[in-house]
Amino acid sequence: MKRLLLLAGVAIAGSASADLIYGQSTLVFPAGPGVPKAGTSYSPEISSDGRYISFITDRMDVRAYDDVDSFDVVRADAVGGAVKVVNRLANGTNYIPEVADGTFISDRGQHIAFTSGRVIIPGSPTDFRRSANRAKLDQKIVNQVPNRFATGLSNDGLSLVYDQIFGQTFDPFSSFNFQGGYTGQVQPSVYSSDATVRLANQTFGFPAVTGIQAVTRSGRFWLFHTAGIAETFLPVWVSNDPGMSAPIEARFITNKQISPLDFDFGPDLYQVSTATGERRLIQLSGTNIRSVATSRNGRFTVVQYTNGMADIIDLPYNMYAPNPTRQIDLSNLRTISKRISEDGRYIAGITEDGRLVRHDITTNIGFETGVGPYPGPPKASLLRYRNSSSGTSIIFRAPDLFVSGQTAGVFIKNTSTGVTRKLATNSEPFAVSDSGQAYVVGDNNNATYRNDDLNLTISLPNSSNHQISGDGLIVMYRQFISSVDQVYIYDVLARRSRLVTKNISGAGSVNTVDQVRLSGNGKLIAFISNNRDLFNGPQSFRLYLYDVATDRLSSPTFPGTLGNSSSVFGISADATKVVFSNMGNVEQVWRFYTPRNAFTLVIPNRFINRDARLSPSGNLLFDFDEFGNTLTRLSDGRAERMSNSRALDVLPGDNRARIETDGILRDVNFTFPPAP
Repeated sequence: MKRLLLLAGVAIAGSASADLIYGQSTLVFPAGPGVPKAGTSYSPEISSDGRYISFITDRMDVRAYDDVDSFDVVRADAVGGAVKVVNRLANGTNYIPEVADGTFISDRGQHIAFTSGRVIIPGSPTDFRRSANRAKLDQKIVNQVPNRFATGLSNDGLSLVYDQIFGQTFDPFSSFNFQGGYTGQVQPSVYSSDATVRLANQTFGFPAVTGIQAVTRSGRFWLFHTAGIAETFLPVWVSNDPGMSAPIEARFITNKQISPLDFDFGPDLYQVSTATGERRLIQLSGTNIRSVATSRNGRFTVVQYTNGMADIIDLPYNMYAPNPTRQIDLSNLRTISKRISEDGRYIAGITEDGRLVRHDITTNIGFETGVGPYPGPPKASLLRYRNSSSGTSIIFRAPDLFVSGQTAGVFIKNTSTGVTRKLATNSEPFAVSDSGQAYVVGDNNNATYRNDDLNLTISLPNSSNHQISGDGLIVMYRQFISSVDQVYIYDVLARRSRLVTKNISGAGSVNTVDQVRLSGNGKLIAFISNNRDLFNGPQSFRLYLYDVATDRLSSPTFPGTLGNSSSVFGISADATKVVFSNMGNVEQVWRFYTPRNAFTLVIPNRFINRDARLSPSGNLLFDFDEFGNTLTRLSDGRAERMSNSRALDVLPGDNRARIETDGILRDVNFTFPPAP
């Protein structure tokens, strides 16, 4: 009969003066209130005494003159607070780490193993070979094993294990492997504290049996037989190889039926002796395991489940009944280290927002560590953004901590009230109304219109060109039909869609149109096309206007010929002005004034980028290219140039723009130079 261990609750300890709270873990050191650090951390591993943590990070405060998006292998001292970069030597050599391969740290934190994907040596060609590395911090050296990847490090740091079955011992140098006469399929493995024993996931081919195998350098192995075929096991811990005459103890987790007494098929932890074959069952609490951590002495095991809860298990060396299992909430930790300290107290973890913590399992409090002496401002930038027609609302996607205390996602900010609210985690921003109460978000496959005032949600075809009116009641979108990208509007009040790109017969056009614009008041759509079926006349590039109220597509007669690279820059918010380019032999900017049905040449000879933005008034044009940014007033052609900035949009007032520089948004005013 299975033995169900009692779960003793652990009080959640916290600090009333803590700055930020992450789940049940309180961040108390060293960040100040609302001060996010740039970057995130990965692959934590903790030393036996719980003092040192090795990890990989792209944080910009672990070393001086840090550059953006560069990864470092770092050792953090959770007691002294110091951090040391491991993968960069004093002579400039940089071993660029492979994040997915993780880190390994010795018992006293003096040796760290990691895998690099390339090595940069000053004055030499970059070496793109994968290599297993062992860093020795006191001598500031890195031992490299080319064309290998690190899979383990001995407790004393002298033996580096690589490629699952091979290894090297330094001081003095020797090489070894774990094959030991065994042949078969080898799955990912874990290693004993001194790298002398490998516990492997093994799956044997039909009709053989399935089991786990402990392989030692002495060549011994032991196979645990089961009643089933093609079953797998998750190894947890194996004792050191005590010698040829002594038994090996192994522990593993399985959700397979291995005994007539098994009925629930849930994950169970077993401890097995190779001497007697006796196995001891410790039933676990959860149903889906996220990760497992163990102490190097084999006594303590942490099993974290997908719901964030974790079993803390004390398993003494003897085969008698283990101490009662404790359960705590570790839902604030996205990743935990493979090991915990020998006393079962400390585990390293990465919080959901990417911060490195040393978590005290006894008190369930995590202290942020790995923060270097070179704090810098966040370097993250907006990933994508859209303004409303008036500029009073912004919908944007941002990375972790761009909005203080928030993980990556889509947000809406009201520039009048300053209120920012998160909409979604795994979507992209497409369009937003002036009030911010209506918006369109989506992904590569779907788009959704949401009106919070009307409590209305509508699914739309995905498009790269969703636009929305200032009042949020007209949505323009595109849909791929019969190999042609057709333009539609959705009338929110009428609850129906209408085709914009319809030919003279009322059917969809035969060619795709480009650069379609919607006015801020939602009354007018403009685009340029040479579709022969949109106009009853000879094929040529023409300006097309769609009147939303009358559902009518028209094309005013342009005084000349439009070039094949012409495009619409925008429409004024009141739908009275359409500004577009004529990109033929001469590069020109024109304006069509709808009340008078008249064209006016506003800039006779100047190249304007086709993605330039028009202000809501229709009087200000913002152009940005690789040479800088230019704000041009159409009334007199005066321009003011900028550099090292990027515009989100131009704003009402004819001399205002919204600028993003290094992830910081600014609304700025421009004073145009006086007339010569």
